[in-house]
Amino acid sequence: AEFIRYARTIFEAAADPFLYNSLGGPLDVLGTFMRYVQQGHASLAGTAQGTRYERLQAVLAALSPATLDRCVRGFFEDEHLRQLFDRYATYNGSSPYQVGAVYSIIPYVELADGGWYPCGGIYTLAQALEKVARELGVEFEMNCDVRRILVERSRARGVVLADGRVLRSNSVVANSDVVTTHRELLSPAIVDKRRVHHLERLEPSCSGFVILLGIAKQYPQLEHHNIFFSDNYRAEFVDLFERKIPLRNPTIYVCATTRTDPSQAPEGHENLFILVNAPYLTEKSDWKRDAAAYRSQILDQLASYTQIDLSDVREQAVCEAIITPEDFQQRYGANAGSIYGLSSNSRMAPFQRPGNRSQSIRGLYFVGGSTHPGGGVPLVLLSGKIVADLVEEDSL
Repeated sequence: AEFIRYARTIFEAAADPFLYNSLGGPLDVLGTFMRYVQQGHASLAGTAQGTRYERLQAVLAALSPATLDRCVRGFFEDEHLRQLFDRYATYNGSSPYQVGAVYSIIPYVELADGGWYPCGGIYTLAQALEKVARELGVEFEMNCDVRRILVERSRARGVVLADGRVLRSNSVVANSDVVTTHRELLSPAIVDKRRVHHLERLEPSCSGFVILLGIAKQYPQLEHHNIFFSDNYRAEFVDLFERKIPLRNPTIYVCATTRTDPSQAPEGHENLFILVNAPYLTEKSDWKRDAAAYRSQILDQLASYTQIDLSDVREQAVCEAIITPEDFQQRYGANAGSIYGLSSNSRMAPFQRPGNRSQSIRGLYFVGGSTHPGGGVPLVLLSGKIVADLVEEDSL
């Protein structure tokens, strides 16, 4: 309870500059913090926001140089609880031993507001957005690749499709990875090479190794969300961000959505989403060589757990798919195969995440996990709202 109260104060101080509004420079963020200290946030009007002194303490906590792990250790003595709350750093592809204490807002949001599941699967969110957009008169061009963002006189004017067609517009919103967008979707004649070089120097987030299994039985001991922690958590992040190799003894996440939504598998069957953190791609990476062996390692590790009998997942699997970091790069244009864009391991990371409005091309905007405010469906949807507000603001 004490940790949640602490995290709530940071959330109230940091939510406006880091979640709900377009990210400015450090001076803009500092100005937002100072206004919060003086008068609280207008978006939280009607709720208790503490005294000015308490709000100042919250701002100082948000800007603390302490790591998330150090913060967690100040509240919990049990190593299992420390490992549990350290896990939230991976929600944005970072290490709890490097990411700032400000990210304690992640467990606060999850524990205070709960975890939500859209029946029918997460894709129903995209379908719902499409339905609303069509009702508002939006037209969709499906199954077509964008070759280039059309820029005329330093302003985005539409896109050039792979089949040669040109779709003109007053603004362009890119949901591709920001680094990939600058590097591959802008003409070399107009791309800001210094900007690209700067983005490429920033550390990508971690990637993931995913095994999707359709199982011809059910494992009632599994919950919707299951995390099987390793016995040496710090070593995982050494492998992940220092050695940049597939984790030798990884924590494994298993999702069984049929616990909440039986429609996700035939009756008597189970669909398992198995995720292990993986390093972003480097010259060491060769997932075409390593994927099969790593799949076997993960399934062997699952079969070894004494808490639950998963020893027969291989025999019971009737369908399977694997997604590697190389797949994230090739299918979705993810920079270095990263899932969350840039990592937050640097103390300046909250200020270095690419903004939602292009710095050099008018009318070009960025949404998605690689831009502000970050990765994960809630933050990605917030990025869309921020950009919608920016487009409206710039059109006035």
